[in-house]
Amino acid sequence: MYEQLALSEWTHSGPNWLSIPQARFFFSPLYVNPGTEFVAFVAQRYRATTSESACSADIVQLSDFAVAMRQDQVQLVIDGTVGELYLKHVERGQSLSSDGFSDVDYRLVAEPDALPLHEIEPAYRQHVVELASFGVGFSYAQRRSFEEALQMGHAMLVGRWHALTEPFRPIQPDQWRHFLFDPASSPIARAEHGSDQIFSPMVMPIERKPVADGQAHDATDPTLSWLVGEMKIAPTKPRPRKRMLIEARKQWPDTSDRKIKGLWTTAVSLSGAVAWSAPGRRSK
Repeated sequence: MYEQLALSEWTHSGPNWLSIPQARFFFSPLYVNPGTEFVAFVAQRYRATTSESACSADIVQLSDFAVAMRQDQVQLVIDGTVGELYLKHVERGQSLSSDGFSDVDYRLVAEPDALPLHEIEPAYRQHVVELASFGVGFSYAQRRSFEEALQMGHAMLVGRWHALTEPFRPIQPDQWRHFLFDPASSPIARAEHGSDQIFSPMVMPIERKPVADGQAHDATDPTLSWLVGEMKIAPTKPRPRKRMLIEARKQWPDTSDRKIKGLWTTAVSLSGAVAWSAPGRRSK
């Protein structure tokens, strides 16, 4: 399918195409559909990467493309509409800062001893640090997942080569590496060396059906995305399949042992976590 699309061109963008900033939020590296699947994906990432000693967060869906993670009066908004994360007060018009109006950059307050923390209202500081730390890790992990999605064929870059009047055509990952692109300043990607330009670069999700154990599995299946994510987080520390079934049923109560068994080989292949190929044994 990917190979066939690589020979295609499109006059207009598709309804599910994403801007590059957006795309960094919606691949696991499998494509994560906006809406409830995106909310479940963020929740899974939070549970998998947050320590047990941290305060729990309420996860609230703001739209199909945006999720808020809330602790008391502090929220981290993961806004896939524009591809940004930001910290803000839960109440409109209120501020987390001591001066009552300044914005808080999550990237600057992700450590307990971060210098700008003294500017945060004391009652909010612990929540700010915990949510900001998750935000930094999530942002980094999603950039990496998006790069993997391009390499694995779960996403394809497209753009109008040379002029706005040209149709959208594929951009191969090895071609894209030679272009500079800052969507905040310009919608045009420019060659690092030379005069080539790509107008309006976008991302086309490729929804595939990988085959495992003689069965086809939907690549957008949230259970598969979750299983791949768990394996990628701890590639050398496999957990027993029965344990993963228990964890899966906390989110999807009707999950069967047969389904987990059927998805297992596909998840190992997509995650690259070969140690999970022997799920009955723990690594020491």
